[in-house]
Amino acid sequence: MTDLLGNLDVLESCGGTVADLERQLESIPLAIAELEAKLEQFRDATMTARESLEQAEQERRSSEGQLQELESQREKFEGQTALVKTNHEYTALLSEIETATLRIAETEDKILTAMERIENETAALEAIEREERQGETELGKEIDARKREFTEAEASLELRRGEREVLVGRLPPDARSVYDRVLTRHADPVSRILRGCCGSCHFDVPFEIINRLMQGDLRVCPHCARILVESKD
Repeated sequence: MTDLLGNLDVLESCGGTVADLERQLESIPLAIAELEAKLEQFRDATMTARESLEQAEQERRSSEGQLQELESQREKFEGQTALVKTNHEYTALLSEIETATLRIAETEDKILTAMERIENETAALEAIEREERQGETELGKEIDARKREFTEAEASLELRRGEREVLVGRLPPDARSVYDRVLTRHADPVSRILRGCCGSCHFDVPFEIINRLMQGDLRVCPHCARILVESKD
């Protein structure tokens, strides 16, 4: 029994490490996904700012086109003033010129507003692009670090699983049968008793089980069915 308990004692530590590494390998991809989502937010913000700037530039170009048309119309009307023959026609022509002039002024205001917006949107875009570059640098480094962490954890897990297989191979058939059965439910089939409780499920372990364990018997937790080993204290 001494060898059995000694192997189980080592298996408790090894199994806990395996379980921790498996949880780590599950959590790292989630952490990477969160970091990549933050990167995507930076890119989306940059794209939105660029679209807003392009919209302002389109509004300016459209207003500038309208301005050219209105100025051409006014020039045309002004050229016709020398050709009219009646006061009524002259008055109507002056009204058209006045309307065109008002529309020209409104369009020029639109152009000025668009230019001011372009200036603001350009400044905003530059700031957002700086944030994106900084975010890509910082988050990129963090993502790379997480990927390295994942690779290292994979290697450690493979090593620990190999160690566990060797230890499990040293168990007597009955103990190995129990271990394999518990392993289908828990990544850490061996649990240490801590202050009278199972260190894994934290339920109280009856004193009778603890007493039999101290006598060298193989015992399992009545709640989670993990194989129990004594506290190191």
